[in-house]
Amino acid sequence: MAKVLIDTDIVIEIMRGKQSIIKNIKTLWHRGNVIFCCPVTIAEVYHGVRPNEIGKIDEFFRTIECLPITKEAGEKAGEYLAKYHKSHSVELGDALVSSVCFLNKMLLYTLNSKHYPMEDIEFVII
Repeated sequence: MAKVLIDTDIVIEIMRGKQSIIKNIKTLWHRGNVIFCCPVTIAEVYHGVRPNEIGKIDEFFRTIECLPITKEAGEKAGEYLAKYHKSHSVELGDALVSSVCFLNKMLLYTLNSKHYPMEDIEFVII
């Protein structure tokens, strides 16, 4: 069993009904993995939400646990920004997602691995 942190792009694809992503999430869950998100993902999703999608998104986020961004996560995100912002254009949101993932010893499920050049982060491969 692994803990999996889902990135914003995964949630967006689920909300769009992309069957391959939905199937992958179901596969992860059926294999006994636990699915999580972090506040950055929630903020990014709600930033782009259409009024008619709010109920569906609310329902989705009730089904997974949201991990907090702690002081330690902020510090680790700062390290990531110092190391990767100039070379890889890593932004605050991705640094925070990465730090939550790292500190909670999780796998990151994203469609955008270019945003995550961190060498100490592991990714979901299905």
